[in-house]
Amino acid sequence: MGTNKIISGMFAQMADALASLGENPFKISAYRKASRVLGDYPIDVEEAYQAGGIPALIAVPGIGAALAKKIAEFIETGAKIGVRSLILIFPSP
Repeated sequence: MGTNKIISGMFAQMADALASLGENPFKISAYRKASRVLGDYPIDVEEAYQAGGIPALIAVPGIGAALAKKIAEFIETGAKIGVRSLILIFPSP
């Protein structure tokens, strides 16, 4: 699975988690939009980031500075976006 699809899926999960917590609808909408955009984006965001850094990610439609930083964190560390937070919020039964 490509980087775009992985990050798209993580953003969709984050949007669902935030929605279930009743978080800011604009933040939820931003995650959902980014998920849709990345799922269909023809350029690999990892390659774009390696070539142009955060500004290259911000140039992707629907990706702002905050989401660009989360994408960069995933690319740099491989850490699933927000997973640590989600585990604390939604522990396994």
